[in-house]
Amino acid sequence: MSSRRKLSVPQFLVDELRGHLSEAPPSDFVFCTLEGHPLRRNNFRRRYWLPAVEEGGLAPFRFHDLRHTCAGLLIAQGAHVKEIEMRLGHASITTTMNVYGHLLPSLDERLAAGLDHTYRSAKRAR
Repeated sequence: MSSRRKLSVPQFLVDELRGHLSEAPPSDFVFCTLEGHPLRRNNFRRRYWLPAVEEGGLAPFRFHDLRHTCAGLLIAQGAHVKEIEMRLGHASITTTMNVYGHLLPSLDERLAAGLDHTYRSAKRAR
């Protein structure tokens, strides 16, 4: 699914983009060729993505994995699944849960701890 939406970006990314744009050729595009032209989809991976990953000293991974990493980090930070659905542009929360639900195993422990806390608070109040 392809959609357009406005997203807030973290300050570290604003700073990184500012640095990138200060060194990039003048262009209407954030990421472009040295001549300022848009990157071509058919050679992006081979010509730009894989060399950048290697230069960063990272194990090879797909560009799309950045999306999954973002979702995983948001889940780890305790973001609500509805917020994640909206950021990723999923058509429904069901899609988000089907794709990322396995990253939520600690929720059961948190629920049990919450029930324990409620029980002990009620018992003390008697």
